Amino acid sequence: MNMDITVNPSLLQSDAVRTGSQLNNQALAATRNGDLATAERLNLEAIATKERGLGLDHPTTALSYNALGELYLKQKRLDEAENYLMKAVAIRNVKGAAFDAAVSRENLAQLQELRGDLVKAKEIRLTGFIHHSAGLLSARQTPKRRFSTVLSSSKVQNSYYPHIKYRAHKVAFNF
Repeated sequence: MNMDITVNPSLLQSDAVRTGSQLNNQALAATRNGDLATAERLNLEAIATKERGLGLDHPTTALSYNALGELYLKQKRLDEAENYLMKAVAIRNVKGAAFDAAVSRENLAQLQELRGDLVKAKEIRLTGFIHHSAGLLSARQTPKRRFSTVLSSSKVQNSYYPHIKYRAHKVAFNF
């Protein structure tokens, strides 16, 4: 599990986390109430606050990028959604929790499906699968061999992807 901990954060950093989180929560409430214009404004304020206090590549900033990307996805504003989701994926693939990265990649894959690009959606999802499973792989293995290793791993079968051991023979992956 990855955690982002700042020991003795500056006043600007702690304010960015506190205020940015409040703005994100208010935006989520506005979205749930159907007030998408207010949700957009609050998400943009949260992003500005977090970028100023934490930086452009902080996992907490990525949370706000993902939230705004999801809002734009809901509104079918696909180009704007892609912009923010790509930022979130780029940060979350490197920093933060693996689950958060998977959420942003899934949002990006859904965006590609809305565009009708099912191949790209599949690639995004497989990239996530391979990225997440990298700890199980040997650098000297070919991609096909790596996938076989991942599928045969009891860790993958028993905890992360229990359904794969039953379906693996039906799915073809092109590497």
